[in-house]
Amino acid sequence: MTDPDHPEARHLLVIEDDAEQARLLLRLLGSCLPADCELRLASTLGEARRALHAARYDCVLADYELPDGALDELLDAGLLPAARTIVMSGEPTAAKLRGISWFCRKPLDLGQLMPRVIELVQQPG
Repeated sequence: MTDPDHPEARHLLVIEDDAEQARLLLRLLGSCLPADCELRLASTLGEARRALHAARYDCVLADYELPDGALDELLDAGLLPAARTIVMSGEPTAAKLRGISWFCRKPLDLGQLMPRVIELVQQPG
């Protein structure tokens, strides 16, 4: 893996508070993304905010409800790359968030989710 500030690498931030779900997503993404793709995990809104201030991400895969707030706080603050943000939630109202790339209802359909994440991570610029 490369440093998040290394411009040639691709960067993906996973925002997920469920430890088991996060491990599964990171394992699957790590096996299907290019080796130079940097994966980072944030399990709270605060961790996500710090990660988004520290580096630019090509794609964000994010749970909507986190222990310390909801994802729309990051959207409203303009911190998420909206065109490359996938929101995951069991809450149907999260599907109506403005400015996200795609919504995936929980429980996750990994057969639909993984190809979409790969596509967004590999898009240029």
